Amino acid sequence: MSQSWLPLHHFGALSTIALTLAAIHKTFRAACEKAYGDLDRDLTSRLAALDKQIAEKNRDPNPYDRLAGLLAIEPEKPHKGAMNELVAGSDAVRDRWEGALFAAFEDTKRTFVYAFDGYAPSDELLAVMHPRQPKDYEMDAFCVAASEGKIAGVPALPDTSSWDAGVKSMVKRFVSDERAAAIAKRRAELADVTRAKYAKVKVPNPQLPPSVREITIAKVTAFSRDGRAATVSSVVTKEERVGPKTVKIDETATATFEDWPSGVTLETGDQVSFYGAELSAKELILKSTPELEHKSRTYQLEGKHVTKITNKGTTTKYFR
Repeated sequence: MSQSWLPLHHFGALSTIALTLAAIHKTFRAACEKAYGDLDRDLTSRLAALDKQIAEKNRDPNPYDRLAGLLAIEPEKPHKGAMNELVAGSDAVRDRWEGALFAAFEDTKRTFVYAFDGYAPSDELLAVMHPRQPKDYEMDAFCVAASEGKIAGVPALPDTSSWDAGVKSMVKRFVSDERAAAIAKRRAELADVTRAKYAKVKVPNPQLPPSVREITIAKVTAFSRDGRAATVSSVVTKEERVGPKTVKIDETATATFEDWPSGVTLETGDQVSFYGAELSAKELILKSTPELEHKSRTYQLEGKHVTKITNKGTTTKYFR
């Protein structure tokens, strides 16, 4: 039936319902715009403070101090089950810090450490975090999230579905359906860009590079520094019985490091663990009789990243 034939009192009822719905959406929009204004100022301030801290940490020439410094300024952690592009823990501040940390691991030749030790953002975080966007996008995205109860301090949009069916098309919504769809599309595009940025370190089963493994020098016998580089040596004698024969092995391991944690000097008996590779291994038989076999083994090792040092009884991890 054409609406032109509807009774006038029916139009009056529809008009009242439409006005009520319009008022709800107008009031909600005003509230979420005010809340977004507060968030915008807070987000701008937190980003500026973080950028200043990141720049300061990145000026440190020592890779261990630089990475430790960046890890120490980690912003609020993501909230499982409540991640949102405009909520602290998964917002642009988190994106900025995650990006700076990843870049620092790459710049210090430790991308494999970043991947293997699990520093990469979770899949859930990659789906929502991204840099700041134009304010018109942010405001509408914020209002859509708030309408669904995803923004703390902003009451969700009241559910009017039981009575608004006849007037929805007559009322200006707080965010139009078309605009909400465009925001969802843009959010998906941003997520694709973020995932691509971390794709090379987001693998199902991260592995150390070929020939690299975690090595431990249990008892240091010598330590030296040469500028940024360091050399750690260990001499260990092992003895075992093989049938009637005694087998004695003198093992000498020397590990060289391109860089080393600042302020750390190893002493005899200290311990160091690191990701490294075996450059060479040589074995000489010094003596061989029916009763004794005496061997000498020499290992040359390349240290790529210190993972743990026990120095003077105190253990420090880098950075797990």
